Amino acid sequence: MAISANAVIIHIFGDVPAPIVMGVVRDKWAPNCGTVEDDGDAVLNPRCSEDQNGLKNFMLLSVLWMVWAVILWALAMVAVKRRQRKGVFVLTAPAEI
Repeated sequence: MAISANAVIIHIFGDVPAPIVMGVVRDKWAPNCGTVEDDGDAVLNPRCSEDQNGLKNFMLLSVLWMVWAVILWALAMVAVKRRQRKGVFVLTAPAEI
């Protein structure tokens, strides 16, 4: 049950808002890079090239956000290893039913 609750919380706070937030940021930094209708077809706005700096900044933000996640994961691993060495936090296999 705890694993299920953890998965739900991760999806609610991570998977759901992330695309929305990143979409809002991209729309702010590169407003001309959306789709436009041309003779009934959806095509990339030809003015998108004007927003190169905004797109570069957006891609940099995306990469740095992933780097931030890797750094936090590494810090968590270091903390777990230290606790294991002290005997405070011992990983055990689940008991058989």
